[in-house]
Amino acid sequence: AWVADAAARDGFRFFAVVTPEHGPCGVAAYLRIDPPNGVLEIGHLNFSPHLQRTPAATEALHLLIDHAFTLGYRRVEWKCDSRNAPSRAAAR
Repeated sequence: AWVADAAARDGFRFFAVVTPEHGPCGVAAYLRIDPPNGVLEIGHLNFSPHLQRTPAATEALHLLIDHAFTLGYRRVEWKCDSRNAPSRAAAR
């Protein structure tokens, strides 16, 4: 039900994060997509423990950022909740 709801949201583009070892183990999304201004945000990150704090997690974000620039976006934002210490540490 969550996947169907997420896929139907206007202005969001969800991606599955899949690794060879564990298969599907996370999701991420483009949101606040603003083509006229060349801006989008990466959010709704939800990584399983198999993916958290791994090179695969870093690669997943790198691929999302690279894809956004390939699509012609000039600015990619990644924000995290200031109360989410693991996300803040990952951003650093």
